[in-house]
Amino acid sequence: MSDPRDTVTLITVGYRSWDYLRFLAFTGSRVAESGWKEWLLIDNTLEEAEAEMLARLPGARVLPKGSAADCLRRSRHSPGGHSQDYACSVNALYQQVTTEYTLLVDPDIALLRGSWDRVLVDEIERNGYDAIGGPYNPYKWQKYAGYPSVIFLFIRTKLLQDTGFDFRSYFGNPIADRFQYFLHRYQRILNRYVPEVVRGRSRDTGWQLPRLFRSRRAATLSFGVPFIRDVDEHFPGRLQRVKPKHFFQRPGSGLFQAEDLVAGVYDEFWHQDALFATHHGGSGGAGGWASEKSRIWSSKVLDYLNVERSEFDDYLPGAPAPGETGSMAR
Repeated sequence: MSDPRDTVTLITVGYRSWDYLRFLAFTGSRVAESGWKEWLLIDNTLEEAEAEMLARLPGARVLPKGSAADCLRRSRHSPGGHSQDYACSVNALYQQVTTEYTLLVDPDIALLRGSWDRVLVDEIERNGYDAIGGPYNPYKWQKYAGYPSVIFLFIRTKLLQDTGFDFRSYFGNPIADRFQYFLHRYQRILNRYVPEVVRGRSRDTGWQLPRLFRSRRAATLSFGVPFIRDVDEHFPGRLQRVKPKHFFQRPGSGLFQAEDLVAGVYDEFWHQDALFATHHGGSGGAGGWASEKSRIWSSKVLDYLNVERSEFDDYLPGAPAPGETGSMAR
């Protein structure tokens, strides 16, 4: 089997996300078997200091924000609330990957599974998968279901580069653009009253991944994401009576209580009846890393890994104190 340190490249787009990326590096390095060869990043702030900090992450190579300029010039702004800056940055990053496998990962991910890097490589090389990753939470009703998402996507690099895959959100004729805006702007109302009508209609970043997988007959594996049916806080009404197409019941206790497992708060990714990773959805809210939600999330992770917070605070010495940076808005 291949050594992940020789065959895996991480790619991430950041926006004032130093503390989240530092936490990702801390957990990912701590529970990895061998790690990764390179970590390619683009920082979408205009702050030179932020990019300089990201360059201190293990294996990091920070590409200039201008790497995505040509893609952005060819993109019309999406009125649907989607970020073409993020998508164009991902396009630029994966084109620079030279290893066999690419891991596209959000900054607000924490790795929990021991030897996670070896597990991913073995799943592809032994079982013939082309992509593995975390799907969207079933509460994100308008997103596609049943396939890995841009939150956590481990994929054969060749599958992206040979096809020139485009991660941009949809922008087409004005009528279709306005329809996407309508879906985004009124998603809570639509989810409440007509969930089946809007199921899978979002054309957000990476929306064409299922088409790529189907057209190339690619074998994919999605982590289990718990769907708690009795939580009605975010999408009440009819959604509660509609069964998701892909249902996962977690086999044991996880990091969070049921009421927290709602899209926009926290996600758990399960693999082979064990926790693999967690995603802090909505981490770009008020307060960023210094917020109460982020503190709870990071504390749960550190407790799970049996690590004292002081050990993380001392990671990458000389970095800013937690909370100085750390808004995750895209």
